[in-house]
Amino acid sequence: MSTLPATSQYLFDRRSESGDNPGTHALVVGVSAYTHLPPHDSKEPDQRFGLRGVASAALSAYRMAQWLIERKDHLASPLLTVRLMVTPSDREKEVAPELGALAGPCGVNDFLRAANEWRLLARRDRHSMAFFYFCGLGKELARSEPILLMEDFGDELGPILRGAVSVNNIVYGLSPTERQPEIARTQLFFIDSSRTSLEEAPSRELSNPTSVFDAQFLGVDDRCAPVFYSSQPGGQAFSVKGQQTLFSSALLECLNGAAAVPAPSHPGDETETDSDQMAWQVTISSLIDELDEVLRQRRREKAAEYEKYGVKQEYTVGGVVRDAVIHKLDKPPDVPVSFQFETFGSPVEIRDECDQVVTKFTPEENGPNLQITLPAGFYRAVILNADSEVLAHRPRRTKLVMPPQFEWKVRA
Repeated sequence: MSTLPATSQYLFDRRSESGDNPGTHALVVGVSAYTHLPPHDSKEPDQRFGLRGVASAALSAYRMAQWLIERKDHLASPLLTVRLMVTPSDREKEVAPELGALAGPCGVNDFLRAANEWRLLARRDRHSMAFFYFCGLGKELARSEPILLMEDFGDELGPILRGAVSVNNIVYGLSPTERQPEIARTQLFFIDSSRTSLEEAPSRELSNPTSVFDAQFLGVDDRCAPVFYSSQPGGQAFSVKGQQTLFSSALLECLNGAAAVPAPSHPGDETETDSDQMAWQVTISSLIDELDEVLRQRRREKAAEYEKYGVKQEYTVGGVVRDAVIHKLDKPPDVPVSFQFETFGSPVEIRDECDQVVTKFTPEENGPNLQITLPAGFYRAVILNADSEVLAHRPRRTKLVMPPQFEWKVRA
């Protein structure tokens, strides 16, 4: 990915080009280094909370911001602004040196200022989209009451949770109300943090995280506002130090095509079944389904490693879940296809929708199982004789090869 220079407080800003048109406004936060907590590689955690900093949050947030900018014209609503707030660890700055120049304060007051400016942008047009991603330390006060820890958490100024903010307050604060009737109706929240409890703190001290927005009476909530959590209540989020979090890596894989589905064809389209003309997109519902599948596949592939380090991460979705388009692909996504052959000795051709041969192989030579990669779309398997003639003229049996992976049994 390309290096992206910071421009003022926004990493990306093209409001001057958009006029009054709606668009996507993103607030992306990654807190790895905490002022009042030991660094990620410290031998001993903080004595009050048992916490250390982390070494993947800032890098994960940066990769998310890069993706948004690279796909700026392919989002359902064109990207207008990206505000990036990161406090990288030394480990992350070695991996991505540009993070040093992008680092800035991310205390609770800094976040309040950025979040309220972000909400003002989202208030301008109901057809816009608000995008929020947070990666860093998180906790859970009670079931379904997650909080996010900002850079100055634990500074001992004021209440114990002054440096923490409530996820629910952020989500409810963007609800349509009389004071913000035109706020963006599509809102995406990605909370990439653990949700374990602060066990050492008395319950009376855990009732006052900092509010980001005023609480208001809610009427009819007609938003599409899903909240994707990287962990279940009480669960942990994981990463490899100096690399992205497991959740952000899987999320970007899905957005790049692993969660793609065909876009509905319009009445009168003459090419609605043509793979070359088929449009692909990622939606809320497809992301919910395939993000789970991608994470499961990674658990299967790295079962021994996950067991060794006790990695048990499962994501969940909350908020107001309605379907909407997130991202439009500019070409069919590549799909790993696993073939299982129940015929031997006969060559097999895989042909696309235009009846063009895309690959040919002989199961007897390649074995009963074969893995290749195909662009998503319609295909059919044709079994030939030794003279490359079709063995039988049967009606076409096409299959729609879909991401994230596809299994295909070929029978004689």
